[in-house]
Formats: sequence, structure tokens, C-alpha cells
Amino acid sequence: MLIKPLLVLADLQLQQLLTKIAVDNDQRAFSLFFDQYQTRLLRYANLYVKDMQAAEDVVSDVLIRLLKNRKKHFVKDNFISFLFTCIKNQCLDHLKKEKRRTALIAADSDEIEYFVFNHQTPFTKMIQNELDEIIKHCIEALPPKRKAVFLLVKDDQLPHKEVAEIMGISVRTVEVHLKLALLDIKKVIDKYLENPGLRSDHKMQIIKAFSLLAVSLLQH
Repeated sequence: MLIKPLLVLADLQLQQLLTKIAVDNDQRAFSLFFDQYQTRLLRYANLYVKDMQAAEDVVSDVLIRLLKNRKKHFVKDNFISFLFTCIKNQCLDHLKKEKRRTALIAADSDEIEYFVFNHQTPFTKMIQNELDEIIKHCIEALPPKRKAVFLLVKDDQLPHKEVAEIMGISVRTVEVHLKLALLDIKKVIDKYLENPGLRSDHKMQIIKAFSLLAVSLLQH
């Protein structure tokens, strides 16, 4: 029962900082805000770009752009969710530019993979596509809220807290939805693996890919 007042106080402190930044261009307020969110922003950006220096550049570029129009952006409702969305979009832009640059250097360079495997072989790519198809069919059968939570974490790669804010539920409820969704998917995979035509190494790769997916989703 003591947690709720602390959460409300934190929200009020955050809103006060954002207001000072937007209205007064308060540098100290921005420093306090940045100190509080720097690690989360960098970690989130690094999920996409896989390079801490690039992640730092992305976060810096986004914050500078928002500060240039601070009176418009820093007073937005759900500013934190908006900020993470800006980080994601900037990361995707960075990856597109990096992909084009790499293609000029080596036409046969591997395409950047965002999920599970880096530089997939034809076999592991086939396994990932196979798993993606299984997951695609499974999530269509999930209850609407569970499906929405799963897609926000898996496809949009939002942290659990941001998903909780967007969905209007607790972080704990987000985790429960994810675990239930993964349990449903595992049941389908287990049944799929009963196929006698699958080789043992094929089965092991599917199990490995699913395990990596589960760990990734539950650690956001």
C-alpha cells in the first residue's frame, strides 16, 4: 500500500521537470531528467543498433531535436512513451543508412538481423522463418489484450513499463500476459516437434530459437 504514493510522487516530479524544460528551458531540470533516463534510453537504442557508440549518437540526436521544439514536445501526454518511439524511429533510420553504406562497401554483406540471430545461415534463417510462422498463427488466437501486449514487446520492442503505460495495466500484468502467450506458443511448438519427419538437429534449433525469444521478451 506504500508503493502507490511513491509512484504518484515520481510522476509528479517527472512532470515538474518536463514543465521546467518546456517553459523555462531549465538546464538543471534537463540534466536531472537525462541522468534519470540516460541508461534506459541507451539500453533501448542499443537493442536496435547493437553498438553503444551508435546508441549514444541516436539518443543525443533525438534529444537535441526535441529540445529545439521543447514547448511542443516536452508537454505531451505520455512523453516518455513518445520519447521511446522517437528513439526507435531514429534507430531504424540509422540502420537503413548503415545498410546502404555497407552495401556500397561489400555488395554481398549480410543483412542486419534485428532478432535472435546475427548473420544467419540459410539453415538458421529457415528455422527462424518456421518459428515466425508458428508464432504468427498462435498470436492470432490470443485474447485481444494479450495479443497487443505480446506484439508491443516483440515487434515494437518496448520495455515492459512503457507497454504497461500504453495499455493502462501494471508491469506485473504485462509479464503475466507475456508468460501466458509464450506458454500457448510452446504448446503448439511441442505438438509441431512431434512430427516424425523432423531431424533432431532441426528440432533443437527450433527449441533454441524459441528459448532465445522467450528470454528476450521477458527481460525487456
